[in-house]
Amino acid sequence: PGRDVGRPATPSPSESELVAQYGASRPTVRRALRELQLKGLIRTRQGKGSFVRTPSPIAITLTAENYRRHQREGRRGFDAQVREQGHTPQQEIIEVATVPAPPEVAGRLGIEKGAPVVMRRLRFLVDDQPVQLVRVYYDPRLVAGSQLEQPVSIEDGVHAELRRLGVQVTRFIEDFQGARLPNADEARALELPHGVPVTRNIR
Repeated sequence: PGRDVGRPATPSPSESELVAQYGASRPTVRRALRELQLKGLIRTRQGKGSFVRTPSPIAITLTAENYRRHQREGRRGFDAQVREQGHTPQQEIIEVATVPAPPEVAGRLGIEKGAPVVMRRLRFLVDDQPVQLVRVYYDPRLVAGSQLEQPVSIEDGVHAELRRLGVQVTRFIEDFQGARLPNADEARALELPHGVPVTRNIR
């Protein structure tokens, strides 16, 4: 299966440039930019200006061949595929904590609901544009004493760290949960304008 993330946005002219180009007043230009932002056509970043959102995707293809190749090369899969398409990946660690296992996580890990699990929350970016939020849960008995318990980036990826712990990933099961509107925290973290939906996958 494949997964598409939005192509990084390109800068739009500054307010001053738009005023000069179209002979409009600054308040008029600001209202127009705000309208475009509300429609999801541009996004703004403080100190960096406005950026045009383009629909062309970057494709993240989840195949056994890609997985094995990137593991052999010691590269994280997301980072490798983004770089192969000419862009710059980034993974930010938001939080690492021990939390009670939610029901859907407990069922997949084969543990009791509410049992302690190690959770890592991350934000994935392409050319500084947020494209994905991730929560990963681990049975603490499997990852005790490893980097997975720490808020650190693992250079060769979490699967390489799991192998060092004697854990071998043999298959993935992807469960598409559909699309919905983001909550306030998700919209803020992904820098989404009002009304732009997100999709949810469980793997």
